[in-house]
Amino acid sequence: MARYEKSCREIMSEWLRQKLKPGDMITWEEIRRYMQQNYPKLKRNTVECHVVLFATNVLARRSQNPKPGRDDILFRLNNRTLRLYNPDTDPPPIYAGYGLDSDNTLSSEDEEDVQVQEMPELRYESDLRDFLATNLDRIESGLRLYRSGSRKGAEFPVEEGRIDLLATDSQGGFVVIELKAVAGRPGALGQILYYMSWVGENLAGDKPVRGFIIARDISEKLKMAARKVPDVTLFTYELQVSVNKIG
Repeated sequence: MARYEKSCREIMSEWLRQKLKPGDMITWEEIRRYMQQNYPKLKRNTVECHVVLFATNVLARRSQNPKPGRDDILFRLNNRTLRLYNPDTDPPPIYAGYGLDSDNTLSSEDEEDVQVQEMPELRYESDLRDFLATNLDRIESGLRLYRSGSRKGAEFPVEEGRIDLLATDSQGGFVVIELKAVAGRPGALGQILYYMSWVGENLAGDKPVRGFIIARDISEKLKMAARKVPDVTLFTYELQVSVNKIG
């Protein structure tokens, strides 16, 4: 039995096309939050699966049997941010058949059972960001989340993307923090340097801007590249789980 009069595909498609104008950006978290607040009967995995379906440059969509035109809505900029797909300037959408052997498709009758391999990484990164936003002193003593009026330093929007965490240090300098749920690769350096430059030109004035890349693992190539950039520091994190018997 359908949970709503319209399918998740129809609900999300209509909302995204109405909400986004050319050039507008939206995060996975914004989509999840809207759907949870307005359509709570839809499971989180169902929503995430449809984001992948609509993202024209996400390889995993090929197993969802996307329909040309109808499902070509989003273009992924990074692991957290998407924008409206532009057929005039963006690469052609990925469709079924790009080396895929499985015939798995998105079932309109049982959408919730679909699993998307990319989602755990996004969830970990979101959880890591939320934790560090309120525990920045674990990275460096004196760090505080940047705030200016209603603007807060978590997922701080810039012209091309969003900064995971934007903080200030004990001396008033700015710190751009880029999070990677799994591996930190060389591309992360270019990304954080762009964010640092943007902060320097638009917020910092004459104050220094540093960059922190935090990942579970740091690749050797990223370590080598970062040695030439003294204002960027690399960190790794570890997850700890405690199990306590009750009764």
